[in-house]
Amino acid sequence: MDKITVLSLFPQMVTDALSYGIIKRAADIMTIESRDLREWGLGDYKKVDDTSVAPGPGMLFRADVVANAIIDVKKEDSDAYIIHMSPRGTPLSSKKAKELSQKKHLVILASRYEGLDQRVIDNYVDEEISIGDYVLSGGELASLVLIDSVLRMTGNVLRMDAVEEESFQQGLLEYPHYTKPLKFENKEIPEYLRSGNHQLIQDNRFLEQLFVTWLRRPDLLRDYPLCKINVQNKNPLTKLKKHNILLKKRLNAFERVIRENRDVRRFKKDD
Repeated sequence: MDKITVLSLFPQMVTDALSYGIIKRAADIMTIESRDLREWGLGDYKKVDDTSVAPGPGMLFRADVVANAIIDVKKEDSDAYIIHMSPRGTPLSSKKAKELSQKKHLVILASRYEGLDQRVIDNYVDEEISIGDYVLSGGELASLVLIDSVLRMTGNVLRMDAVEEESFQQGLLEYPHYTKPLKFENKEIPEYLRSGNHQLIQDNRFLEQLFVTWLRRPDLLRDYPLCKINVQNKNPLTKLKKHNILLKKRLNAFERVIRENRDVRRFKKDD
């Protein structure tokens, strides 16, 4: 990836974020810019929006204004891939972020109000992306979420071995992390982490991943590649041991943890 462009009514919201963390590091090695849609606004007041044709609340970005902005960006770079942040879009995932990181130039359209004229979406937008089942007042924050998740996948911003161990990268949630002090409020760091046995640590971390995924996101566990052998079974791991002897020890331990933690509440109510 060489470039990311955000088209927004409030470009400063994006520009300010370039001064921090991973986005700042990426901005030092690639181009990340935020452009004001009012550059293409109409009249003395640079108008970019108008009322909906049919009765309804809110305003819409004008089709001609947004189309002209995209056309100009495409003139500068015909490879630009146009994304519109929208609750109606494809849910953002690690897989989607990795896919988008392969694009040469991402152009992210951060709309506001009631969104865009549908004709612009049909004719100029390559893909709509959603960051969740909720609505924000504008697409700038959603754009930053997308940018951060994509930049992590580019390979020249973070070490890929660090990225590969994060939640969702292998289809499971990430294992717990610990640091000093070794004992905190009568709780000690698990003994296996202090053993110095790398295979033991790896096996137990895999077990922790399976358990926390089962506890919090069982939907991910059913989609985990190892579980597709028996996806219709209530316990998708039941037949795995017959198909993969190398995992037998790990899976036995996992099933034992599940049995020992039947009383663990998956959702805690406030007192």
